[in-house]
Amino acid sequence: MGNTQKKPDLLDVAMDLKMTARSLEKQSQKVEQLEKAERKKILDAMNKNNMESAKIFAENVIRNRKEALNLKRFGIKMGALAAKLESAYRTQQISETISKTVPMLHNCMKKMDTLGIGASISEFENVFESLDVKTEELNGALENVYATTIDQGEVNSLLQEMKEAHGIEVGSGLQNANSNGIQNSNAQVNDIDEMQKKLDQLKHM
Repeated sequence: MGNTQKKPDLLDVAMDLKMTARSLEKQSQKVEQLEKAERKKILDAMNKNNMESAKIFAENVIRNRKEALNLKRFGIKMGALAAKLESAYRTQQISETISKTVPMLHNCMKKMDTLGIGASISEFENVFESLDVKTEELNGALENVYATTIDQGEVNSLLQEMKEAHGIEVGSGLQNANSNGIQNSNAQVNDIDEMQKKLDQLKHM
C-alpha cells in the first residue's frame, strides 16, 4: 500500500561499491595513458627547444599523475568500505551506524552516477569516517581529484628528469630545478601501494 519502495540492501550496496572501485581503477588507468601521451609531447617540444610548450605539457603530466593517484586512492577506500559492509553482512554484526549509513551510501552512489565523482566526494568522506574506515591507515583525507594548481618546482623537476634521461640539450634554465616534486610523486605511489596492501588484508579478514 502506498509507496513501498524497497530499501537498499546492505549486500547490494557493497556490490555497488566494489563495481565503483573497479570503475575508478579503470578511470585511473585511462588518465595514466593520457600522462604517457603528454610525456611524448614534452620530448617533441624539448627536441625543438620549445620550452614554453614543454612546460605546458609537463603541467598536464603532473595534473594527470595526481588525478590518477587520487582516483586510485578513492577506489581503494571504496573497496575497503565494501569489505567492511560484506564482513558485517557475513557475521550479522550490523551496527546501528551501518544501518543508518546504507541509505546514505545508496544516495551517494546515485549522485555519483548523475553528477560525477567530484560532487559526492565529501559525502563519501563523511561515510568513511562514520564507519571508521581507518583514514589513518588508508592515508588521511582525500585530495581534490581534479587538482588545478601545479607547483612550478614539480614542472621544472619533471623537465630536468626527462632532459637527463633522454640526453636532450636545452637551455640552462632547468639546472637549478629541485627534486622535491619527483620525491613527492614517488611518496604518493608508495602510499597507494601501502593502501592496497591494507585493503587486501581487509578482504581476507
